Amino acid sequence: MVKADDKFRGIARELDGLGRLCLPIEARRSLAFNDRQEVDMYIEGEKICIRKEGKVCAVCGRTGELFDLYPVKEVHICKSCALAVTDMVMEKGL
Repeated sequence: MVKADDKFRGIARELDGLGRLCLPIEARRSLAFNDRQEVDMYIEGEKICIRKEGKVCAVCGRTGELFDLYPVKEVHICKSCALAVTDMVMEKGL
């Protein structure tokens, strides 16, 4: 385990027979995860990323904590991406 400035920096973990792993308590505390916390998991390059569940832009991945997100059907889109889509539709006449 590597710690710096009281923040969790990493530890090697082994997957069990079903491909599961346990998040170390230090990581859960560092990110203020609650018991039974729902999380979002996604792949970014060669990394598997885990974060607290929350609303994210379906186009760019920005979180709703930092940006206003607008619901569109069953996803959310940030203002920047919504404007980019609107501009594209207006330009191309889609």
